Amino acid sequence: TYTSPHLVHRRERVRVQGAQVADPAFEDCLERVLALVDGGQALSYFEVMTLAAMETFVREAVDVAILEVGMGGRLDTTNIVTPAVSVITSVARDHCQWLGDTLEKIAWEKGGISRPGIPLVSGLSSGLLSAALQGREEPQPVFQAGRDFRISGLGDIRAYRDDETVYEGLRVGLLGEHQWANAACAVRAARCLTSLTHAGVQSALLNTQLPGRLDLRQRDGVPWLLDGAHNPHAIAAQVAHLAASRPQGGWTVILAAKQDKAVEEIIGRLAPWVARWVVTSVDGPGMLSAAALSASVSARSDKDVATVPDVEEAMAVAQRLASPDGAVLVTGSLYLVGGVLSRWPSSGESC
Repeated sequence: TYTSPHLVHRRERVRVQGAQVADPAFEDCLERVLALVDGGQALSYFEVMTLAAMETFVREAVDVAILEVGMGGRLDTTNIVTPAVSVITSVARDHCQWLGDTLEKIAWEKGGISRPGIPLVSGLSSGLLSAALQGREEPQPVFQAGRDFRISGLGDIRAYRDDETVYEGLRVGLLGEHQWANAACAVRAARCLTSLTHAGVQSALLNTQLPGRLDLRQRDGVPWLLDGAHNPHAIAAQVAHLAASRPQGGWTVILAAKQDKAVEEIIGRLAPWVARWVVTSVDGPGMLSAAALSASVSARSDKDVATVPDVEEAMAVAQRLASPDGAVLVTGSLYLVGGVLSRWPSSGESC
């Protein structure tokens, strides 16, 4: 698999059979890519990492490579491949300066990963799916969630259904109601590639891990939820989880954000669920200072706000404020989640 961004180490982006590629092997792939482009056109960091991932997959002779688009789709570096199946799970307003200022424009950019005659799995509404494919030669077949496949049931155990198959007794290992929709798309896409067993589907959905996305851990007896949600759509999914799991002592929120995000809307959506704020910042392009973000929080929330520019100190403050019967939420930026994880004690375990 190839995913982005990484949280702590760049090797997180490239995995074979679920494991990070060994450092010497991955560095050798990077050097191979850099040698090929040396003196030629300058490549972005993402372009170099994408090519290194593909070089890795060739050397490892993988049967299937799953590539996550970095941004949009039509002009993304990953779109140089001809896929066996394309998947669009959802559309949200993010990176609007590059992708467009409406959901329809963003959907059209994402639709650029589709190919004529190649299956497309879509979690989009009919309207956004039409927008994604407008003016394009149709992929074949198109599998649309709710029409061609679905998750049925409520609670922790549900079933996947399409016109040919039913997989019952399924659990997802990831937190968040939205992960059921993602799971449905994943199963339908996998069925385009190979035959699946009931036990295999059950195991895959239950054992999938996604660090830094509604990632529940414990630190000295206090629950910590690490979630890099950084746009209103992702925050809405996060809030749905917060509403269903309110600790007695409330949520202490460590918040950091980039300047180009919808910061006011993010704060507004979070505010009803927050008992107290710890506002910080972290190294990364375009990050707001702790002072600037703290002013925005104070203007939109009546809860106490601690301004703590240093991430490690912010973690200590949040731990103290949340004890003994509260919990800590780390959110607003994947850079922040990475900063927290890089300082996480080695004994800290996922719940």
